[in-house]
Amino acid sequence: MFEKEPLPSDAPLRHLPNAYLTPHRSGGLWSSPDRALTWLTDNLDAFLNGHARRFAVTEEMLPSFPDQLEGMRVFLCGHPCPM
Repeated sequence: MFEKEPLPSDAPLRHLPNAYLTPHRSGGLWSSPDRALTWLTDNLDAFLNGHARRFAVTEEMLPSFPDQLEGMRVFLCGHPCPM
């Protein structure tokens, strides 16, 4: 968690080669890890079977998140995705 979120693009932490920054998560519950694993496996199954994924971010949606994406590398994978 950072004092200012999202972390500014010029923040020194963003430029460390050995650091991965993740967004702040709030409202954690005991069931959160199980729910996240269920979402992950459901989305993976949907992706592998050519179905729509829940919570998918598409290329068309990216302009809606300019502040959150500033200074980040974004990898998009449409269907089919080379693995």
